[in-house]
Amino acid sequence: MRYLVLFGAGCVLATGTILRHELRHGTRRGLIFALFLGAALTGAFWGGGNLVLGTAGMSWRRWFESALFVLMAAFLTAGFACALHSFLTGPKGNLWFAAAGAVTSVVLGICLLGVGILRGLANGWGDEVTIYAGEKVVVETFGVVRSVGYKFVNDFVHGEVVFEEDG
Repeated sequence: MRYLVLFGAGCVLATGTILRHELRHGTRRGLIFALFLGAALTGAFWGGGNLVLGTAGMSWRRWFESALFVLMAAFLTAGFACALHSFLTGPKGNLWFAAAGAVTSVVLGICLLGVGILRGLANGWGDEVTIYAGEKVVVETFGVVRSVGYKFVNDFVHGEVVFEEDG
């Protein structure tokens, strides 16, 4: 979650000038606003859901968190690409802003790709539902050596830890 917060803060700082300009003067204001609103709502649902679920000892299942991450990344990337395209094809402005926007879009893409790959390699994208001691559990494997079993709640949420295995 902290990587998401740092990533989001960097995106907000990097795109602030271009978005401010494009939301006032751009040709695709509605689309840009809708894409960034989609990203904000996805992030709020993800983070807010984690806070609410955490008070009850539950959390999102891994596949659902991964889907929310991919959805938010798609909204952010599409929103920034649309804003950058509108900025670069609109009335010619400052060359420095255009260069900064191009560099920021490349860095944004690299960050999204890097975070996604690292997340997938370190934790995997899914989990497995199985039976453990007569109880239905959600098993998440971390790397190659650690497995944690959580109480099965439903297809989107898992409960408290039932077992942990190392090695």
